[in-house]
Amino acid sequence: MRSNETLSTSLYHKTDSIDFITRLAKVLARKARKPAYVGGEVKFWEVEDEGIALRGIVEVVMERLDN
Repeated sequence: MRSNETLSTSLYHKTDSIDFITRLAKVLARKARKPAYVGGEVKFWEVEDEGIALRGIVEVVMERLDN
């Protein structure tokens, strides 16, 4: 595996939000350079909402990791 690849494994999924959660975990793992375990259920009305949510969550988590 190359250093720029991110490993992800779905431990359990019941909802349609697994793609979003997986993408979020990969982004957080790359940015933090640490393992990221993300779980939850997310429902979006619009596709654009997903991008806004992803950016917002990443900003908050990275800010908290820096403190």
